[in-house]
Amino acid sequence: MYRISPFICLVMILLTIIILKTVQRSLKLPRIVWSKETSYSKNSPKNKHGDLNPEYDEQIEDDADKEYNTSTQNSDIRNTTKSWNIKTILIWNPQYKHSGMSNITCDNCHCVVTENRSLLNFSSAVIISSNTIMKQYLQKRTFSGLLPNSRENDQIWIFASLEAPPSLQMWQTVDEKNEITKLFNWTMGYHRNSDIWNPYGYYNGSHIKYKETIIDIKQWSIQPDTNFAENKTKLVFSAISNCITSSRREVYIHDLQHYTSVDIYGRCGDLFCEQNTSCEDEFYKPYKFYLAFENSICEDYVTEKLWRALVKWNVVPIVLGGADYETLLPPNSYIDIADFSSTSYLARFLKMLNENDNLYNQYFMWKFIPEHRDLNTKSEWPLETTFCQICNKLNSAPMSNEYFMSLEQVYDKKRYCKKTSKYYDSTLL
Repeated sequence: MYRISPFICLVMILLTIIILKTVQRSLKLPRIVWSKETSYSKNSPKNKHGDLNPEYDEQIEDDADKEYNTSTQNSDIRNTTKSWNIKTILIWNPQYKHSGMSNITCDNCHCVVTENRSLLNFSSAVIISSNTIMKQYLQKRTFSGLLPNSRENDQIWIFASLEAPPSLQMWQTVDEKNEITKLFNWTMGYHRNSDIWNPYGYYNGSHIKYKETIIDIKQWSIQPDTNFAENKTKLVFSAISNCITSSRREVYIHDLQHYTSVDIYGRCGDLFCEQNTSCEDEFYKPYKFYLAFENSICEDYVTEKLWRALVKWNVVPIVLGGADYETLLPPNSYIDIADFSSTSYLARFLKMLNENDNLYNQYFMWKFIPEHRDLNTKSEWPLETTFCQICNKLNSAPMSNEYFMSLEQVYDKKRYCKKTSKYYDSTLL
C-alpha cells in the first residue's frame, strides 16, 4: 500500500488549516470561545439569583445557530480533507477554554482538532460532554440548541463522561425513551469498556500517569533506600467537598474517627487547602495515609484523588471503591478497607504501620520494580491520548455511524455498582 511521508502529511495539514481559516474569514464566521461549563461569557447578564436571564439565553442560542450552520461553500474543503485522509475532530462543548485549531500527529495517523462549530458538517467525529449538556438542559428544560442541528451520514458522535453511573441517572429520567442517547455512537470515559479510554490516571507496569504527568518507573528520581516515613508526623487525612454520597464514605470516616485521628480538608471538614495549589505539598506532606474514598462504589471508577496520592504526595492511599484495584494500581501500593471487618481493625493496622518504618516503606517498593500489566481495555490504543485514540479509530475502519450506544448498557447502576452494605460493615449505615 502506498504510504505518504510524514513531511508531506505535515504540509497537507498546514494547507488544510490555512484553507479552513481563509474560508472562515471569507464567510465572516465568528471565532467561538467557550467557558468551562456553558457557552456563556463571564460578562453575561444575570438575574438576582445569579442565573442567566432568559432573554440572554435566547440570544446566545440564536448566535450559536448562526455560527455552526455551515455554508455549502465549505463542502469543497470537506472533500479535500477526506481525500487527504485527514479527519477533523470537533469538541462540541469543551470544559475548558481553548482557542483556534490544532493538528495532532499520532503514530499512524494525523487529525485536526477544533472547537469551531462552523466546521460541524465536515467533522468526522464530534465529542459531546454529557455533563455540560445535562447542566444546560436543567437550566433550559429542553435539548433544543444544545446538540448539533445537522449531521453528516458518516459522522460519529461521542458521549464523553467521567461521572459514575449514580451521577448519570438523570439521563434515564429526562431521556426515558432513549431518544437523545441513541444519537451517540461511541463512549469516552474512565470505564475500560469505553470506546475511547479516558481515565483520571493509569498504571501500566512501567509508567504511571496523572493528568499531564507521566513517570517512567525506570527513571524515577527516588533512591531505593529512601525512608518515606521520615518527617511524617501526622497519620491520616482526607480532602472532601461532597459531604453526602452514595458510597456513604462520610459515615465510614466518622466511625473511623472514634479510633484514630482523621484530618478533613474541604467543605466537609474544618481545614482548607485549595486543590492543585502549592498548599497541597505543604499541608499534606506530614501525613502517612490518605483516605482516597470514592463517592460511588462502581466498577473501574478511580478518580484523581487516588492518583494524586500515588504520583504527587508520597502517601499511602486507603481506598473505598468498586474498582479492580489489583489490576489498575501498582502492587502493594494501597490499603483497601474491604480487607478489614471493622474501622477499629483498620485503625489498629494503621497504628502498627506508623510504628514500623520498614513495614510502611514496603508500600513504596513498586516505584523501583517495573512489571508487566495488562489493562484489558476495549480501546486498542489505551495509552495514547484521547485525541489519538479517536484519530486511530477513525482511520482504522470504514466510517459508519450505524451503531448506537445504549446508556443502560454502558452506565447501568445495577450492573456496574455495588451497594454499600456489600462492601463494608452494614452496621455503620
